Amino acid sequence: MALTYKNQTARVNIFPKEVTYILKKNTFTLILLLLVGLIAGTLIGQLLSAYSVLAFLTRSVELSWQPKADLLVIRYYLDFHIRLNLISIAGLAAGFWTFRKL
Repeated sequence: MALTYKNQTARVNIFPKEVTYILKKNTFTLILLLLVGLIAGTLIGQLLSAYSVLAFLTRSVELSWQPKADLLVIRYYLDFHIRLNLISIAGLAAGFWTFRKL
């Protein structure tokens, strides 16, 4: 949040100094905030799924990615699934917005 008075801008920090030091702008912080936003959006979407009026916000689409390899020495199978709805995407946007405000 920025306060402007006669061409002077003062930045107001809403976090304590310790939290600001930990949450500097880096890739880890971005990924953390995006995951928190995605999880929060998904939880809110699950809570709102009981209301039929908000069905367009809570309709989910599942994305999956299943990389696997057999290299004779090592074999791995990974299975990633993401369920997205409009509220989850809003949570991602909120996480990115929070990252930009740091």
